Amino acid sequence: MATVVLFDDERSFVPGFRDNAVILRTVEEAEEFFSNAEVIDELWLDFVLRPGDTTDALHALAGVDVKKIYFHSSAFAAKGLVELHLARAGVSTPVEFPDDPRVLKLDR
Repeated sequence: MATVVLFDDERSFVPGFRDNAVILRTVEEAEEFFSNAEVIDELWLDFVLRPGDTTDALHALAGVDVKKIYFHSSAFAAKGLVELHLARAGVSTPVEFPDDPRVLKLDR
């Protein structure tokens, strides 16, 4: 089974899309999960988390085989910053915008 991870403090996938995804809401949850992961098939990243931001946890991806990375934040310019932090962690997977951002919904 593929490991799909959504790192976002306020969104989830719409029902029927990636129903078995791991959802990480905080930097601490992400650091713990990433530190114990070997392979992540799809990693969906938001940028702004409350408190903190995604880059605070990306160092924990060092040594993890990440197959696909989707950046779904409205802070489009932050994609470069996320890519920089991923490179520092040794993750060379290209960061893409999702084809259809409607697969996500706000939980509030």
